[in-house]
Amino acid sequence: MLKTEKNFKSFGGKGGKRAKDPKQRGPKYWSQLDGGENCNGKSQSPIDIVPLETKQKSFDKWKFVGYDNEIAGDQTGAQVKSIVNNGRTVQVDLEGDYFISGGGLPNTFKAVQFHFHWGKDNTAGGEHTRNGKTYAAELHIVHYDYDTFDAINHAIRRPKGLAVLGVWIEVGKHNTAFDPIIDALQRIQYKGQEWLFETAFPLQDLLPSDVNQFYRYDGSLTTPGCFESVIWTMFDQPVQLSKRQLAELRKLRESSYTACQKLGKDSCPDDVFIEKNYRPVQPLNNRLVYRNIVKNLEL
Repeated sequence: MLKTEKNFKSFGGKGGKRAKDPKQRGPKYWSQLDGGENCNGKSQSPIDIVPLETKQKSFDKWKFVGYDNEIAGDQTGAQVKSIVNNGRTVQVDLEGDYFISGGGLPNTFKAVQFHFHWGKDNTAGGEHTRNGKTYAAELHIVHYDYDTFDAINHAIRRPKGLAVLGVWIEVGKHNTAFDPIIDALQRIQYKGQEWLFETAFPLQDLLPSDVNQFYRYDGSLTTPGCFESVIWTMFDQPVQLSKRQLAELRKLRESSYTACQKLGKDSCPDDVFIEKNYRPVQPLNNRLVYRNIVKNLEL
């Protein structure tokens, strides 16, 4: 999710005003919103990645700069960062210097935020699929072309203006690398709540151990206005989170605490939990999807 246009405020396809008919909300209707014509484009994301139909290509090696710097709250010597529930997802804005280059990218790209997508249960939630297989969740680390643009708002509509690193998340063992994020979720149960990280962690710990194998294609934002400006990287190796860790994401609410209190109940009804913030797969439309054969990583 990116804060792109004021009239696009949620994964549900709601703009500044909710759709009059609640049944006409969601990705299916995004193209009907003002400025939503891109959502019917020919290079939309996410897609189903079929490994046997990809084209192998030898990309140059990755270079990650700043990914080993610790992200933390009010700890001396650490980057001050907070995590926020924006009513659509959980997001961490990155204000420090986190850069990627190589890996077939045309320029150096700067990371500005990361966020998650998930579903009502662990059978679906990730946006991209592989051979039709769905994943429980998906992590997106969003970057913009730092060599060409001075801010993400200037890059977001331009071809190849953005580069997103996508990480499939599957159910498995408890993942301690994600504990600082999962532990903070109980502090941001309602929309608009924000919390400083209490435990420092480097951004690189959120990536799979093998970043050398990945898929690459040109696509779009997976939220309105669906701008076709993204160089997508989906790492071949998923990361694992436990069932308990994934369940914490589904406790987040898309309504504010004040709005819930006005209902006169102890908690919000189930329909205001963030339980399906992913877009269905889109047609490939003859685009090429590459699979790299790079074997080196430089930090």
